[in-house]
Amino acid sequence: MLGSAGSAQAAVDITALVAKPIAPTASCSTTTTAATQSQAGAHEDFCVALGMNGGGDGFGGGDDLKDLKLSLPGGQVGNATATPLCTVSRFRSVNGCASSSQVGQVTAGVESVIPLNENLIGGGIYNLEPRGTEAARLGLVLEFADLLAVTHIEVEIRLRPTDGGLDSLAFDNPRTVIGLPIEVKRLNLRLWGSKTGRGMAKSFMANPTDCSKPATTTVSITSYQGGSATRTAGYTPTGCDAVPFEPGMILEGDRTSDAPGVISTGVSMPANDEPLVQKHIATSVNVLPEGVELSPTSGSQPGFVGCTEAEFGYGSGAPATCAAGSKIGTVRFRTPLLSKAIEGDIFLAQPTASSPKIRLFVEGELGPEPDATRLKFIGVVRPDPDSGQLRTTFENLPPAPFTEFRLTFRGGPTAIMSLPRSCGTFAGQAINTPYGSTAQDRRNGTLTVDQGCADPDPFTPSLGVSTSTTQAASGTALTTTLARPDGHARLTGAKISLPAGLQGNLTVVPPCSVADGRAGSCGPASRVGAVVAIAGPGSSPATLRGDVYFTEPPTPGGLAGLSIVVPATFGPLDLGKIVVNAEVATRADTGLDITVTDIPQRAEGIATQVRSMDLVLDKPGFFVTPSSCDAKTATGTLFSDLGQAAAVSAGFQATGCENLPFSPKLATTIDGGATGAEAALNGHPGLNVTVTQAPGEANNATVDVTLPTGMAPDSDRLGRTCALKQYEAGTCPDSAKVGRVVAYTPLLPEPLQGGVTFVTVPGSPLPELRADLRGKINLTLNGKIKFGPDGRMVNSFVGIPDVPLSRFDFTLEGGARGLVIATKDLCSVSSLPFDGAFTSHAGGAAKTTAQPRLDGCAPQGTLKVGSLRSGRPTLDLRVVGGRTRVRSAQLVVPKGLAFAPASVVRKRLQVSTTGLKKGAKARVTVTGQSIRVTVPSGQSATVLRVRVRAGGLRASTRLRKQGRPRLTFRLNTTTADAKAQRRSLRVRPAAP
Repeated sequence: MLGSAGSAQAAVDITALVAKPIAPTASCSTTTTAATQSQAGAHEDFCVALGMNGGGDGFGGGDDLKDLKLSLPGGQVGNATATPLCTVSRFRSVNGCASSSQVGQVTAGVESVIPLNENLIGGGIYNLEPRGTEAARLGLVLEFADLLAVTHIEVEIRLRPTDGGLDSLAFDNPRTVIGLPIEVKRLNLRLWGSKTGRGMAKSFMANPTDCSKPATTTVSITSYQGGSATRTAGYTPTGCDAVPFEPGMILEGDRTSDAPGVISTGVSMPANDEPLVQKHIATSVNVLPEGVELSPTSGSQPGFVGCTEAEFGYGSGAPATCAAGSKIGTVRFRTPLLSKAIEGDIFLAQPTASSPKIRLFVEGELGPEPDATRLKFIGVVRPDPDSGQLRTTFENLPPAPFTEFRLTFRGGPTAIMSLPRSCGTFAGQAINTPYGSTAQDRRNGTLTVDQGCADPDPFTPSLGVSTSTTQAASGTALTTTLARPDGHARLTGAKISLPAGLQGNLTVVPPCSVADGRAGSCGPASRVGAVVAIAGPGSSPATLRGDVYFTEPPTPGGLAGLSIVVPATFGPLDLGKIVVNAEVATRADTGLDITVTDIPQRAEGIATQVRSMDLVLDKPGFFVTPSSCDAKTATGTLFSDLGQAAAVSAGFQATGCENLPFSPKLATTIDGGATGAEAALNGHPGLNVTVTQAPGEANNATVDVTLPTGMAPDSDRLGRTCALKQYEAGTCPDSAKVGRVVAYTPLLPEPLQGGVTFVTVPGSPLPELRADLRGKINLTLNGKIKFGPDGRMVNSFVGIPDVPLSRFDFTLEGGARGLVIATKDLCSVSSLPFDGAFTSHAGGAAKTTAQPRLDGCAPQGTLKVGSLRSGRPTLDLRVVGGRTRVRSAQLVVPKGLAFAPASVVRKRLQVSTTGLKKGAKARVTVTGQSIRVTVPSGQSATVLRVRVRAGGLRASTRLRKQGRPRLTFRLNTTTADAKAQRRSLRVRPAAP
């Protein structure tokens, strides 16, 4: 209304509002007394009648209606396809829209400067072509019969993004008609329901299908001067039990088994909505067939990221700003509310700390414009933890009719889904719950897979073994590859036997605990390498990278373990850790067996579909190559989830063996016992043989040690053996246990050690020695006893594993358990050569000779006595330490002989030594019955000689008269190893 200056103004207000279904014969006004027609889902006329006060006071002042917003309740909807669409240009023309486009009636109460007959103001409501991205458009025709004038009002229809309800917006409503100022006081809109008698192709309006709450209409008005008012009215539908609910499941897709592919799924509703529309779906649960799974190949899509909640803008009508890399499919939503489908994209949501792991952000729109009609949904995907079957739930769907809600997930090499592994017809299920009810409707859908069929899946996996260097006896990185072809049964485990000589070094890193290894929480100090896993079907599988850790052995008494930890991250989805545990054990040839058990088939329900694993053990020094350049083979068995087992192998060969040094060192010790008696003739000396090697040498393959002449097997003791079966059963008698062995290797933190057993082996002419090395690894060396061409005894060890041994100590006991007998007095022999002959795994040979250390042999003494009858005898003592150097020697003379006073003796004494430092002199102590010679502290001599001239020693008369009696002297010696020995020297004086 046009106002004039100084006029009083009243507040803009809505004075009355009616919004409810009515019978076709009932009037639509704010004063209507017609009973409410409230059958849920029925096609009933919907009346919206409102009274307004534009703030006018006559026509001398006030304000006029400018904008009107009519928000229908969710579910109170109109079918935009009920009639042909009328163009806007025709609507505005003189002829106007055809009656076939009419969907309702409008009447108005209008005041003006001249009286107007309200009954003569009104016209039709027409279904117009929407503009741009509008949901729909209605045209209201107000014919002023009194004035012979017509006013056209266009109403823009939009879908609310919150509940899918309809908002009708009429902007810039007229203030004049043919120049006359007007004020609209009443507006009555009747939107037709049933098509019966109306000339519509389909029924137009339909009531909501939720009887659990009121259906509320909200009307808002705004004046030209900025005033506003809002009012609500409503009703509650009834009779929901009579409303049909017959949703169907959409399920289509590619048809190739065990491959990435397109999956299209969703809900359909019958198009026939007579006499009642279908109930509106509140919650839709889509259960895909078992075997249709989220595919790891999605992780290989470049730029695969998640869409954040802020980027998606749920509840907002603004377009989502999700990154292109988060798009995983498309959506199509067909509703009779719109003349065309709402289409858009499916985005994978970026998980948050409080959100479900996998969510779908779904946005459909009529166009990219900011004000375009737009719907947004959120779906939660929950894979079954055991089967991987996908269950997607959409809650709070808009209470609007639709015939199709279809989600199509992209296919191609980086498809989101993979198809079942076998061919057949697979059933899915749609579980839908309508508004106002808890009853679920379950409908099945089927997916046919009939290409690329194989039953059962083949399983021809492969094994690869390679090193960063092939140089023999060198530190190396070891790569072991387990792989299966695409489309084959899936890997669940493996047992791999690495070639003998390809060894791991357990001293390089500290082991992680078994518990931490199983939990995938080992620290960086235990890391020994990396793992690269290829996962998913098709031509673009995902690549996952992780770490390998060294652990304590999973089984008590085992060698070691590995914890293989792969972060299961596919784009924005973090599914935790895939942890694969492996046990490392040794074989009899000291080759390593790696057993991988229980490769996880799922991570939080999503199939891992591992196609290959590269274990790259690249910690410096953790692995060493063999010192043999013979062609070798790694063998193994790989296992599938279908119970299949496949033998696999891979070749390996080191190089450069001809350049390896090989010069083992030999050291030996003969143990003559505490008194040296066992080194005497017919004694049973103990024997120790030590072989040492420097780092980087080729490893020993055979060792022959030839004993010196004077040492031979004691035939009387060759029968103290253990039968082979007893040995294998661990029941040998103690008498057969004849020695001990200790081996040191740089690969282990502690030496290996154990006993030596004398064993009778069928077919062997002589018993054999079994040296049992026990520790982190258990190893038995077989030693044979044989004789060389010169008749000397040979201990021969063959078949020594290709393992670096820095030191090897082999000891045979002496004494009561001794196998070796002395065929001469070993302590008196000047040379006892041990000959060593060695061959290496690299093909080299070496020989060496070692003189033994003699333990327990007393120094040898020779004594000469002269001029006894004169009463002034002479004495010449020579003490030879030989292999045991001498610290001191004391000669005790027999009864009848006595030394002169020390001052006299020293004048007649001559002492000489061999082996002392230059200038060093021995100390002499003389008593009546003895003379002692002691070398300086910290030194020892190889020879001590003491000569006493006439006058230094005196003989009794009685002794002189005996002529040349046999005299017994006692020689006491102390050797460099602090051992004290005593022996007797029987001497007959020289003839005068």
